[in-house]
Amino acid sequence: MGNIQPAYIVSACLTLIALTVFGSASHSPLLGNWLHNWQTLIGSVLALIGAYWTVRKISQQIEHSERVEERRVRRAYEARLATLPLVLSETTDYAENAVRALSEARRILKGGGARSLTGQWSPPLFPNDVPRELGAFIEVCDNEDANALVAELLRQIQILDARMRSLFDEEEIIVSVLVNLTEYQLQASKVLQLCGALFPFARGESAEIPKSLSRLPVIEAITFIDDDAEEDPDFCARRNNFLAVERPWWPSRQ
Repeated sequence: MGNIQPAYIVSACLTLIALTVFGSASHSPLLGNWLHNWQTLIGSVLALIGAYWTVRKISQQIEHSERVEERRVRRAYEARLATLPLVLSETTDYAENAVRALSEARRILKGGGARSLTGQWSPPLFPNDVPRELGAFIEVCDNEDANALVAELLRQIQILDARMRSLFDEEEIIVSVLVNLTEYQLQASKVLQLCGALFPFARGESAEIPKSLSRLPVIEAITFIDDDAEEDPDFCARRNNFLAVERPWWPSRQ
């Protein structure tokens, strides 16, 4: 039945019509009677064959459409994966610049003279295309571990950007801002660690995705970028509290 073609069905119908015509003649009354008695069944069989062929054609069309959609999704995923290293590089640069900018803000607020960020400091330029690119990657990727890490990166970088912009509004309360600077540095360093965890996967070097991220590398990245961090009492206090928790910082536990 799988190989039945429309021409075969038409031929069968014409054959039966011919048999009906000739069978109704006087020289073949038995054949005519047989066709007359069984014409309903024959018609039903032909209808079933026609219905089967119609359903099969529809099924083939659906299968073709599904294959086309699968190829489209696969190409979209490969395209996003190919550009993911660049997106992670842009994010890394932003996070590193954020750590340095926050270190500079600390020096301004703790220095002599006009301890005001306005006119002396500005946040690093946020890569506006990064959130859109990360969101598009999640849409086409079926690796749930990778998606979880990318989603966390997306969340952290957007919060970091909002916090960096808020410093000008908060600088009237210098003590509060100084405490926040350390917290924001920790968040920028978490962004760095998230990017570092995703790079091997993005470059095709490894299919493994970390299930958790430890705390010590967050602190080590800050002290590597910011030479003055360990001399700041606010940073030291926040660092000790952060490392005192004996579990990974990601995934977080409520």
